[in-house]
Amino acid sequence: MNGLLNLLSSAVQVLQAGYLGAFDASFAQGIGGYPAGAIVAGSAPGAFWVSTADANVATPGAEGAAWQSLFSGYATQAWANGQFLRLASTATQAVTGPVTFSGTTTVPTPTDYTQRQAIGAADADARYARLTGDNALKGVQTVVSSTRYAVAFAALNPTAFDGTNNNPSPSVELGAGSLSARLYTQGITEATSQLALVFNGSSIGQTVITFGVDGSLTTSGKGAVAFTSQLPTAGAISGGYYKKIPISGGGFLLTQMFLVTVSNTSRVSFPLAYSTAPASPQLSLASNNDVDLASSSVDAAGFTVTVVSSGSFLISVYVEGIVQA
Repeated sequence: MNGLLNLLSSAVQVLQAGYLGAFDASFAQGIGGYPAGAIVAGSAPGAFWVSTADANVATPGAEGAAWQSLFSGYATQAWANGQFLRLASTATQAVTGPVTFSGTTTVPTPTDYTQRQAIGAADADARYARLTGDNALKGVQTVVSSTRYAVAFAALNPTAFDGTNNNPSPSVELGAGSLSARLYTQGITEATSQLALVFNGSSIGQTVITFGVDGSLTTSGKGAVAFTSQLPTAGAISGGYYKKIPISGGGFLLTQMFLVTVSNTSRVSFPLAYSTAPASPQLSLASNNDVDLASSSVDAAGFTVTVVSSGSFLISVYVEGIVQA
């Protein structure tokens, strides 16, 4: 009797310890098969099977056997790793398909910008230029458009060129082959300020083109450039012709030579008016008549002629004066 009770106690102790018996083919035959819902341990540790039919004598795991895994329908670790991001993992994890984030998403500051590391807004704003503008760029920024051309934007003018006091202001450097071109702003005061375009090349050396605030243009190789408004001009006027020559300090020397018919005290108008009264005109008769001539009341628009004789005479007038344009 004691032996029987001891056997029963041992069996109960095993069950209380959490043991589930392994599938036993002989036992299954002896009881007429496992009933539906019976649970047996598999041959591998951690594997358990549930009978899906009564009188079940088939071996769990065999093809067509009426058994299913106790964990059927539960997510395995391998399946979960393929479906979800592991928050505590340091391994590289790939995400496929579109992903939509809501709220604020933060990422750590990249440790290597040459790798495929996510970058946050603050780090990107401090490192890259915004297409909308309002950027504070430091150092030399180089944009390469091809293997031949490059453009460099410098925050401050370099000190290699100093025609007249380089100013610490923005400059632009353009390069094409061995030729480079830089822009400099120069000058101490507004009146002396100028913009210098400096070319440097292995074959041409250095050439400087200077633009003054007064509109002047000077080159280091050719000197001051004359504009068309500064070139001598000549042309026809009523009864003759004129010449206009630029003079130092601004303005032009205007010379007029023309014929006009006059009588005593006639008022003669200059075909082209002067800015101020010119020098007294030089008068001479266009014919062989012996008549004295004189001018008076000379102003910017004309003069009065004195003819010491009666009648009308064709005279030649030569006059020089200043005009501003």
